[in-house]
Amino acid sequence: MIAAIKAGVGATVDGLADMLTPAAASASAIFGGFGIAALVLLILAVALIILYIWLYKRRKRSWKHECKKHLC
Repeated sequence: MIAAIKAGVGATVDGLADMLTPAAASASAIFGGFGIAALVLLILAVALIILYIWLYKRRKRSWKHECKKHLC
């Protein structure tokens, strides 16, 4: 029984390796020329989202905002 389980696991791992290798090759072929540009755009989008959240929280804590909120 244990030998059958080991054989099944080995076949599954070999099957996954055979399936993932062409998938990785095709993914690298698709993003070959534009991989760096896509990565830069992704990093830029994340940085802008973080900056927006930080500025929004900073504006909420400002004295000017508190004064407008309480109509002083």
